[in-house]
Amino acid sequence: MNGKNDQWLAWSLLLLAIGITSNSIVGPFISGIVTYPFSDSLRYMTIGLDAVSLIFVVPIIFLAAVYIYQGRQAGYIAAISTSVYAMYTFFQFIIGPQYIEYSPVVLLHLALFILSGYILVNAWHRIQIKKLPPFNQRRKKICAIVLFSLAIFTSLSYIASLPQLFKGGTIPATYIEDPTVYWSIFFLDLGFVLPITVAVSVGLLQNREFAQKAVYGMTGWYTFVIGSVVGMFIVMFLNDDSNVSVEMVLIFLFVELLVVLFSGWVWQPLILYRKRPQKDQ
Repeated sequence: MNGKNDQWLAWSLLLLAIGITSNSIVGPFISGIVTYPFSDSLRYMTIGLDAVSLIFVVPIIFLAAVYIYQGRQAGYIAAISTSVYAMYTFFQFIIGPQYIEYSPVVLLHLALFILSGYILVNAWHRIQIKKLPPFNQRRKKICAIVLFSLAIFTSLSYIASLPQLFKGGTIPATYIEDPTVYWSIFFLDLGFVLPITVAVSVGLLQNREFAQKAVYGMTGWYTFVIGSVVGMFIVMFLNDDSNVSVEMVLIFLFVELLVVLFSGWVWQPLILYRKRPQKDQ
């Protein structure tokens, strides 16, 4: 660990992991102490989201804290993936429910959103390009193509709705009773995810340093988010929700498998990389 900044970052990650765990425990996934003013479809989606966050994301956050304690660059980059995922998730938890009464859980979600932002900024500044594994041109081109493809994939539903945006029409049936959730996701995906993914893809092709730092975090984020969608669809399917079909579940499972394999390919050199010390001249 390198100084107080790393110490604070590691402790912040542990606090984020505890916060996400607490949210999953008090939510509909485990205890149901906290309920949200959602339709049945959105309640199933929340259960799937909390399950993925608790089972898959929280362990990665703990691992990131350990890596940061060891002074490894992989820790900072894993912190970026998990913190951006948390910001994306808790923004929807804050904005999505159409609360007509004050709810203390909003304070938890707001605190976790702010904490995630702190982790993101600090982790980004701690990444040192010189300590990352070399990224050759072939690897950059493959990553740029895959990231751009993922950007298109996540935008397909919005592209299909373009005629309705101009002519007028209803939002997808899943969100009819919870329109604020839909528009919060719409805002995040088209306002942030799409342009940032395209920028990183172009940056990789132009050999920009920011893109080499961001590519790891972007692949990790897509793995978590698409995985959470798979979790949502599985819970919806198991509860006979008419808004999801077995074909949808299988398609997203297949896409998630491909993304996991791609992320593993991207991250493997980072996990195994050890910069060789320079020999004395």
